[in-house]
Amino acid sequence: MPLLTEQGARYSPIRLEDRWFRGEDKKLIFKVTDETDAVPSFAGWTFGWFLRDRLKDTDVVLEVLNADIDIVNGPDPDDPLVMIDMVKVPITGADTLDLRVGEYQHALVRTNPGDWHVLAVGEAVLQASAAG
Repeated sequence: MPLLTEQGARYSPIRLEDRWFRGEDKKLIFKVTDETDAVPSFAGWTFGWFLRDRLKDTDVVLEVLNADIDIVNGPDPDDPLVMIDMVKVPITGADTLDLRVGEYQHALVRTNPGDWHVLAVGEAVLQASAAG
């Protein structure tokens, strides 16, 4: 899910074929680049990930805040020979166990005071699993 920090939010849907099931542990991994496609320094950055019924809703269905979000260094999903910094948002099965099945909207956000930017946004389809 490549993202551009200076050119607005990147469309990053979680589609039906991504197989996100209610009650399962999931890791959302976002590749963040700047307007030149370079990886910015994440020094001092804080992040939040938000799930809402609709983007304009003020109520959050699920949120993962900075303390639980990891910055990881690893192989680029698009080119495993290239190492890249990524933002990893963990979602536990308990987080989604009681959510309704269906379509939501999600966003990854840089949350620094005075430097708040939406980095990724899109629909998120949560499916029922055979287990429940």
